[in-house]
Amino acid sequence: ITQSKVWLLDEPFSALDSQAIKIIESRIEEHCNSGGLCILTTHQDCNIENIKEISL
Repeated sequence: ITQSKVWLLDEPFSALDSQAIKIIESRIEEHCNSGGLCILTTHQDCNIENIKEISL
């Protein structure tokens, strides 16, 4: 994952096991907590703290 300020992620948890999902969630949370922005689409629940969620 790069250090770009904005991440656009399409189904980042697709085909991952629970351990890999936790790692990706942690990286997303770290990125956002350090001033980054992450926009993602998913059909799975996210366990990311302080997430702003829009459901369509």
